[in-house]
Amino acid sequence: MSRPTDTTLDPREALALLLEGPTVAEQRQGFATALTNVAGRVGVDTGDGSVTLTLPLDAGRVPVEAIHQLTCTAANARIPGGRPVTDVDVNFRELGKPGVWGPLHCDIAGYYARPEQPSSQASPSG
Repeated sequence: MSRPTDTTLDPREALALLLEGPTVAEQRQGFATALTNVAGRVGVDTGDGSVTLTLPLDAGRVPVEAIHQLTCTAANARIPGGRPVTDVDVNFRELGKPGVWGPLHCDIAGYYARPEQPSSQASPSG
């Protein structure tokens, strides 16, 4: 479920709202979060058509549903470059660790992420 806002938020604002969790009224409407164990601040860096989120903990400890929520929240925010939501590259980094993993993309339905597929594959030989 999406939380409506009066304006388009930048990724930092959108993620802050997500991390607050649903209000009691939103919970009654079926809103939920998979981010209860994501304590601390999520870092946000944007580029042309991309956003990199720095998680304050080991990504292996974050539920898949939380990664989906983070990915789609970031992709639906105001990202430089004007790409459609499904084309925004969302990358993740773990605080204090080298490297970035991704990109992930928000599905057109708006509720889950999918890993980037290779642009070309070798054709099978027969």
